[in-house]
Amino acid sequence: MLQSAAMSSYSNLVSDSTLLQETIELLRDSGGSANASQIVDAVFKVSHIDDELAGLLVGDLIRDDRRFKIIEGTVELQLHDCDTRLLDELDFVVVDVD
Repeated sequence: MLQSAAMSSYSNLVSDSTLLQETIELLRDSGGSANASQIVDAVFKVSHIDDELAGLLVGDLIRDDRRFKIIEGTVELQLHDCDTRLLDELDFVVVDVD
């Protein structure tokens, strides 16, 4: 039987999923913050959802992503310029030279 080792999860990696990108755009358009129900409505396309369930969905989506912070049920974008930061301001840079 073929077996493989469990893959490690690294906290410094940032997901580039479409849902996260849409969440970033929504937060930018709404001044940097929105409640979980607004995010679920706009990103997941689910309206009239219970606030607690919306919080769980959004919490799972943005878990361990340093670009977001949840404060009293509101999601805030922490790095408003996360796509336009200068290289010398980044924690690390990966360059692929082929």
